[in-house]
Amino acid sequence: FPDPLTCDKIRFEFVEVTPEFSVSNYELCPLVTNLYFLKKVNKLKNATMNPTSGNYANSDYLSVAKIPSSAFSYESTEYKPDYPISSAFDDNINTSWVAKNPNTDDFHNTISVTFSNTVKLDAILYDTAYIPSSETFVGAPKKIIVHTQLGNEQLHQHTMFSGELTW
Repeated sequence: FPDPLTCDKIRFEFVEVTPEFSVSNYELCPLVTNLYFLKKVNKLKNATMNPTSGNYANSDYLSVAKIPSSAFSYESTEYKPDYPISSAFDDNINTSWVAKNPNTDDFHNTISVTFSNTVKLDAILYDTAYIPSSETFVGAPKKIIVHTQLGNEQLHQHTMFSGELTW
């Protein structure tokens, strides 16, 4: 984020995704392996969707900045059997959340997270699924709208992230 994001609830709207073919027959179903929220620790600013680099690729930094999953609750649009939303937060690279229904022009899958306390987020990291031999991303987001809420206000669009997936 260009500036730290302060909120107690956040929703990710998956506007555009790559085809998901591991369990979705090439439908536009988002797939998220791990989703991490990083609290503000320093004055780094990052406004674009980029591969993980700098402190965000440093395991020591991540161990200090990562908000534990015990500090929030989560829900999502429907998911495929054996691919529940809890898999996006279990720190296991071998498990994933996969949306049940494909994105359309009129329907975008979402993940909503409610934090136990107000947080100041510096970054959000997620792992994608991919096929190395063909350099193909599977269900990876190409455009995400982040909606936020603080206190009694309504969820509102805060930031739209978009970009080309890089190998």
